[in-house]
Amino acid sequence: MTKPLFYSAIVTTLAAVSLACVGGSSDPVALGEPDVSVPVDVPAEPEVQPTPAPIPEPILLTDDGTGGIGRLAPSAYSNAWLVIAASTPTLEPIPLNVVAAEQQSGGLLAADRLDSGQFKGLMPCWSIAIAGASAERSAAVEMLELLKAQGVDGYIKNAGEYVGDDPRVQAVCEDMRSDSMNECPADAYMTQVIDGRWHLQVSVPAEVADLAMSGAPSPQSADADKTVWTSPLRVETIGDVGVGDTFFIDELSGTHTVGECTVTGFSAVTQGIPHFSYSEFGDAETPGCGSPAPWAILDCGTVDYEGLGVATTRADTAESWRPAPAPLGAQSSEAGDAVAIALAHSEFRSAKSGAQALADEQGEVLNEDIVVVNYTTPAGDGFAITTKWWTREGFAFCGGDDVLVSRTVGVVGGEVRTDVADTTYTNFHGVVEFGAEPTAQVVTKAMLGGVSVGQGGAECGITIDFCDCGC
Repeated sequence: MTKPLFYSAIVTTLAAVSLACVGGSSDPVALGEPDVSVPVDVPAEPEVQPTPAPIPEPILLTDDGTGGIGRLAPSAYSNAWLVIAASTPTLEPIPLNVVAAEQQSGGLLAADRLDSGQFKGLMPCWSIAIAGASAERSAAVEMLELLKAQGVDGYIKNAGEYVGDDPRVQAVCEDMRSDSMNECPADAYMTQVIDGRWHLQVSVPAEVADLAMSGAPSPQSADADKTVWTSPLRVETIGDVGVGDTFFIDELSGTHTVGECTVTGFSAVTQGIPHFSYSEFGDAETPGCGSPAPWAILDCGTVDYEGLGVATTRADTAESWRPAPAPLGAQSSEAGDAVAIALAHSEFRSAKSGAQALADEQGEVLNEDIVVVNYTTPAGDGFAITTKWWTREGFAFCGGDDVLVSRTVGVVGGEVRTDVADTTYTNFHGVVEFGAEPTAQVVTKAMLGGVSVGQGGAECGITIDFCDCGC
């Protein structure tokens, strides 16, 4: 077998052995010649308890000051074949089973941590734990077989060229990892159609959620892809939501009207896109990705579509913009004026100038595309303008170095009525207005699942875990 890029590890182990003292009788014994006619009880040897195997501590590798988060400089893995054992959105200890597999491999495996965003061949925004790496694919295959023989799942993938940190990618990743999700305006809750019924996301502290979900039965799959699982909860109230409460839902695309709904119960919902090996190696009877969270089950009447929405306790607290037909579309003078207003906005101008600078560095032509959606809004006719700038194929993820920048904003009555949304790595979904907010909020759907309303501190949404490798 070709040796991996590195094959030694410093692992701190803990071993605790408890030895019991063996004692005899304290009664006096008469000394004399032994009577050979009388059987003599020979005390049995004390049973020696086996020494427990050392328990390896998880390895938490931190930034070494060179931009890496592992044992070797990340550039050492450029174009290497990686044996990937786990991926997490934030830096976590290398899993114990990977550490144990390394210890038992005779030096053929060597665990490490890498930032996926530093390599062309990997999906950015992940901290990946590897069991080993090699310049040759055949050696990586052998390492993977060794890893699986020790009961640890994984897969191999070429890291691609090492490109280091890209500020654009890092900014997107930090936004994805931020705690701003679910910071919905007061009296507002995210809703989603799950298994044919509207569900309302209940945001409560982890301790409250764990207590509410304690004793829940095994989850059951709620979709054909096994990305959504539900388990009924025997509770009447979670947080400030209780059975019998009434909510009003605005479907965020503006395509459907939902209206009044009543809470009929609660469910523990697990949402996540599993690793591609789940269907091959998973038991398909338990979730392959994601963690359970409490949701309220709503009765809204008949539901025959997959929807996303915002629920409030009063019908007039939130209202989605409704798509409106426009005979002249983007060619109408009103739409043209709205586009001009959007392009003149400081955030649009800044985004375009940044994209142009990157295109100039590459010696490439910067392309521009403008999409206009006509809406009927509470304040009158309006428009959502999405502008995209890109070079070549616009392949700016998974290590691609094409330029790709996109922004979306809503314009009503000749004025900007929403915050400017960064839609570079998301898809525009709609616009919603909250009664207590001075502006409407742009709704976006993430490429890897989930939805968010607004930008920055005003953001709320539904997070769907992604456990696969998108590249």
